[in-house]
Amino acid sequence: IKNAFKGVGKKAAKEGTEEAAEASIKKSLKNTVKESGKKSVAKLFNAIKKKLPTGVQKILPDMADNIAEEAAEQASKKAAKEGTQNVLQMIPIVGQVLSVGFAVVDFTDGYTKASSILGIENPTEGECIIAGLVNALLGLAFPISLIPVKTLVTIVADKVLPAMGVDNTEFLEKRKSFASKVSEYNSKNETDYSV
Repeated sequence: IKNAFKGVGKKAAKEGTEEAAEASIKKSLKNTVKESGKKSVAKLFNAIKKKLPTGVQKILPDMADNIAEEAAEQASKKAAKEGTQNVLQMIPIVGQVLSVGFAVVDFTDGYTKASSILGIENPTEGECIIAGLVNALLGLAFPISLIPVKTLVTIVADKVLPAMGVDNTEFLEKRKSFASKVSEYNSKNETDYSV
């Protein structure tokens, strides 16, 4: 992956300014992160798709695209704040090895812990699937680790629930209700938990 950036900055510097070089590197970074994320997520989804309902299986490629795009956006934001070099150092030199066993274990663990992962009470089957997918995705590390968990939950929920024929309004209300309970608890106990 790092070889994708060789010469990019030098070429842009010859053609223009230092800003042009940085812009060129950031564009290459974004594209590389997107492709890396898409491949990792696709491998993960392939490993666990047999555990999912048919409707959800059909939307996995589209969801992989959405997740990879978000990872690329987050990488761009991080590069703007911390510098492209800091983000480049996060890219594994050797591609991530995804164990089918770990993907299934992470999915199953997330499925059974949906209440705590999603911050809701009495999760439905669709909500358990969302939690399982989110937990498995978090096991991928870079570049998925760049996406805030709350954003990842939203991306997955926006795809999974409609694929199961479920309106996500109730899910959003459950999360909002639980968040207010956590906020109330924080106020009473001087803690800083979040949902």
